[in-house]
Amino acid sequence: MRFRSAIALALTAGFGAVCALLLIASPQQTLAQSGAATGEWSRPLPISGALPGSWYPSVAVTDDGIITVIWTLTQNNQDTIFLTQKNAVAWSRPIDILIGGRHADLRLDGRNLLHLLYGAGGGVWASDAPVEKATTVNNWNEPLQLSRLPAVTGEFLTSADGNLHALWQEQDSTQKTGQVIYNQSVDSGAAWDMTRIVGENALENSRARLTRGADGALYALWRARSIKTNTNGIEINVSASNGDIWQDTPNALALTDADILQPALAVDKNNALVLVYNFGVKDETFFQISTDRGVTWSEQQAIPGLFATNPATGNDYFAVANDSAGIVHLVAVGRKSKDQPAPGLYHLTWDGARWSAPQELYQAGNFIEFPDVFISNGNRLHVVFSTRSRNQLSGAPDESYQVWYTEAVTDAPAATRVPLPTLTSQPTATRTIEASAEPTRRPTATRIPLEKTDDTAALATVDPLTPLIAAIVPVVLLLVVVLVFTFVLRMRR
Repeated sequence: MRFRSAIALALTAGFGAVCALLLIASPQQTLAQSGAATGEWSRPLPISGALPGSWYPSVAVTDDGIITVIWTLTQNNQDTIFLTQKNAVAWSRPIDILIGGRHADLRLDGRNLLHLLYGAGGGVWASDAPVEKATTVNNWNEPLQLSRLPAVTGEFLTSADGNLHALWQEQDSTQKTGQVIYNQSVDSGAAWDMTRIVGENALENSRARLTRGADGALYALWRARSIKTNTNGIEINVSASNGDIWQDTPNALALTDADILQPALAVDKNNALVLVYNFGVKDETFFQISTDRGVTWSEQQAIPGLFATNPATGNDYFAVANDSAGIVHLVAVGRKSKDQPAPGLYHLTWDGARWSAPQELYQAGNFIEFPDVFISNGNRLHVVFSTRSRNQLSGAPDESYQVWYTEAVTDAPAATRVPLPTLTSQPTATRTIEASAEPTRRPTATRIPLEKTDDTAALATVDPLTPLIAAIVPVVLLLVVVLVFTFVLRMRR
């Protein structure tokens, strides 16, 4: 009887130790991501694993908490889009889904379809997949080319009616400036038949931005050279007809002192435009307000407590989004003082009248680039960004390039995305659209094997406790066996 009790005790102890290790491992990330108080940001987590050359991230999140992040991995002059997802437990192993990817934008519609706009082979492409199947490469639809000329990706958004809106810049090799192109899909990306030329004066390789107001108006923004001031400013075109009709002449803003850099546009709860930008080599980060859709602007003002990066990589863009209360959330790469030696990542809000104080999300003495923000449930902020070593101001992407994720809950009311019915194919009349071009499907590309992408390396930073658990569990089991064997010997004596 004593022998059986001893064995049972030993087995129970071993099993309890294993369970304790598992309990330590799994909730740690979920608590860090979802257990924080309102306004408190989770600890930034590196999610690109040991994949060198990871940058250009974008994020989309369902209301039931499935987080999807994509980014570009650049290696041997080859761009590949990688994807990882987090459910209630942990992040999945990153997988490569498409060839291409710089400035890729990931968006989610009311049918829980993920839509991806990205650059590859000198063109702009779109693809999509159901969110619950996105971690399998074969579930992504064959990419559709949207651009007609060599192009640079701009911005991508979805509207509550399920329509997709895309903006990019096309560059004729014989011209010094490019055209800004808008297109729309009303059938979840199966067809794109509303091509519009909304601008003609875009600076070469500048990033076009697309914003939608609460009233449905669309705003296209791009950088342009001003003949009047002889500086680089911005131009904004507006559509009050859901993208069908745009202004004949865009509204322009340029200042005589210096160039407007990294411009970002938001629409606040008063339906006013909020323009945020860096300005030449000045230390401050600036903003201006327009209450007439960009025709006139308020005087330039510095955002209190936020300063531009110095030195800057040129990839220190701003990310903006509105919560359910209409508050503008700005995610900015910058500094909290002129004397700060290395940039950080900061979160600020605009309530329609004033800016909040900058809240630090990340600062580790390296360069920070390409922030993106997504708001789920009306009040949960999800932010991704990439980093690289301060010794890597130029040169090919290396192992210091990483992608990070953090989140927070605001005090805005919770809101859920309105679900949309599943689309059914119906024959429609052929539309004649000005400046239209028939999109073409992209042939499947052959994947190039990547260095350092074995499973162990890819998961190294996605779940840092996994190697510890893998090492300890066998030891615990071995101790159980030793205890049982010892008791057997004692009982036989």
